[in-house]
Amino acid sequence: MKFFPKISINISVIFGGKCQTVLQSLKKVKYPDNLYEIVIIEGNHLTKQRNIGTKFSKGEIIYLLDNDSRVRSDALQLIAKDFTDKKVAAAGGPSLTPKNEKNHFSQIVGYLLATYFGAYRMRFKWSMQTKNNIISDYHFIGSNLALRKKFVNQINGFDEKFKANDETELLRRLKDKGYKLKYNHKLIVYRSQRSNISLLVKQFKHYGKGRMQHLLKNFKREDFFLLIPIVFEIYLLTIIFYHPLWYFLPLLLYILLALATSLKASIKYRKIKLLWQMTLLFPIVHLAYATGLLNELLDKFNNNRSKEVNYKIKVIKYKSMGNYSNLPGKN
Repeated sequence: MKFFPKISINISVIFGGKCQTVLQSLKKVKYPDNLYEIVIIEGNHLTKQRNIGTKFSKGEIIYLLDNDSRVRSDALQLIAKDFTDKKVAAAGGPSLTPKNEKNHFSQIVGYLLATYFGAYRMRFKWSMQTKNNIISDYHFIGSNLALRKKFVNQINGFDEKFKANDETELLRRLKDKGYKLKYNHKLIVYRSQRSNISLLVKQFKHYGKGRMQHLLKNFKREDFFLLIPIVFEIYLLTIIFYHPLWYFLPLLLYILLALATSLKASIKYRKIKLLWQMTLLFPIVHLAYATGLLNELLDKFNNNRSKEVNYKIKVIKYKSMGNYSNLPGKN
């Protein structure tokens, strides 16, 4: 007998944001009509939107998607299967760059984030990784994440002090409670990466700030590797003042690793230009992330408080359980 839980698909978007991409892909999902709903939460604070979306959702499972997520037709079936184990609190998979991506820069970023050197453990978010027995919060992305509502409520939901990495902070608390996290490489969404350098830097600086906020709240031994980008950024700055020949060895090692990873990708994808394109992008991503980490750490040290903002949230029930009236084109 198959297990078909009620699933609430929650899509958080800024006011006026377009949801056509994700809604078009959801027309193709194969799942009992009376067992899933689509809830759109408009607002200007992602974490608050996710909490409010959870509150207004009727499903046992909350499936978080972004407005540009493109899901597989069997996505809800895969989620249902993952949650047959009653101890599973969360299930998720990768966000892959579309194979037919038209923006060349976005495609390169997708290749970069899928590498060990480019994203280390976080590469699980952007590539199909099948061999890993130890699942951590690093492996999940909020644009493709299913959560058991009961367990989320038990730990008081998302921490609204977070503006980034709120989903990974939540997952760590769930794991600390003894619940299971399940990474499913088949549960795929397709999303384009940032289309230019400016947006890429902004993205990873934002990620860095969120991750440092997470570490300051709940640091684990496994997090020590995140100090490497900070150390590397400080090291590069010190080269200006201290530069004996031997001091350039770490920089040389970094360049060689970047070149080796780029060469491997250029052979894999049969695109020789990746050799220099990815090599140049690696430090941009790593240093943007390190800057975000440092900025958040300094803000915490200086006790800087963010300005008070008037947050507004609007919930739209786009599709109710068993109701297709608002979902044109569904067969």
